[in-house]
Amino acid sequence: MKRSLRCRCVVVVVAAAVLTGALASGSAMASELSWSAPQRIDATESPREYPSPVLSCASASFCVAVDQNSNALTFNGSSWTAPASIKGSYPFELRFTSVSCPTTAFCVAVGEGQAVTYSAGSWSQPTSIDSVGALYAVSCPSATFCAAVDSGGNALTYNGASWTAPSQVDTTAEGIGLLSCASSSFCIAADTEGKTTIYNGSSWTTPADTTEPEGIGGLSCASSSFCAAIDWSGNALTYNGSAWSAPTNIGSAAAASCLSSSFCMAVGINGNAHIYNGSAWTTETGVSSPSEGDGLACASSSFCIATDMRGFAITFAEHESAGGGGGSIPPPTGGGSTSPVGGSTAPPIATPHHRLRCKPGYRKVRKHGKARCVKRKRHRRARA
Repeated sequence: MKRSLRCRCVVVVVAAAVLTGALASGSAMASELSWSAPQRIDATESPREYPSPVLSCASASFCVAVDQNSNALTFNGSSWTAPASIKGSYPFELRFTSVSCPTTAFCVAVGEGQAVTYSAGSWSQPTSIDSVGALYAVSCPSATFCAAVDSGGNALTYNGASWTAPSQVDTTAEGIGLLSCASSSFCIAADTEGKTTIYNGSSWTTPADTTEPEGIGGLSCASSSFCAAIDWSGNALTYNGSAWSAPTNIGSAAAASCLSSSFCMAVGINGNAHIYNGSAWTTETGVSSPSEGDGLACASSSFCIATDMRGFAITFAEHESAGGGGGSIPPPTGGGSTSPVGGSTAPPIATPHHRLRCKPGYRKVRKHGKARCVKRKRHRRARA
């Protein structure tokens, strides 16, 4: 099944070989790395509206989430701000599909054919940068370089002041939905057919197969010599700078990213977290993940946030938990178990039923308790 090209260039990753908790000496309470219970990001929106927030975290005290209702919110380490409504240029609605924050002082968010920037604590007015397609993903390794991809297989880049015109780099699929840039001279983009194209600082390569044609659901590059990708069949692959590895099935995952070549994390849509340690994947069960996992952002190996389509989020950080002394190392996510991934996967924990994913250009709607994909309506500019 193909992933909706609401890309999560968003794909996130944690780098730590062992997740440990700091036990308070002589205290009945312990502090350990664990996932929190789901919380609403925007209390003003109904979960039935499916705001589908995506997010990016520059640090544990600064994250930004944007949604398909044209809202932007920031996280200060403990709570989310009230939503700031950012209206798109008429006649387009600004349905955000991706955001990237390389620093706490700079972010870029895209939706439809427009982009907005965050600087000095405020958002710019939307700027039309793509008149030929709907923007699905943006990735900014710095404030002076970003790349974006769209529904027409086009890519464009930002130099800190302006965007280039869209240039078609993929004609083999229904658009490019995933993008990860490790630097201004290295990006990888993935299309709906599981093909990837690489940017070297001046041009893009011809799209090449990396996995079976289910489409890639998660993609992240820590450097030009290490990337990880997960397709919608639950297969994980890694890239070493010249070739992709053979796929390893780890189970369902909705988003993934890497901070280093020795650790990646992916959060599944079935209550599991998948961790890569540089040589193998493990699956951790018991994560109280929000249903229909949609986004994941990690600022460090001890801080991540995952979101779902209904606007709920869970935070991976140090949380207090009951426990006596003894100095034992707690489970990685507070009560779950961790098992190596081979031919089998851990059972679903929180969301046992199948999750529908829509192909590019379509969105998921619910009626009478059933979900289906319907084609997105595209607004056209009125002729003069």
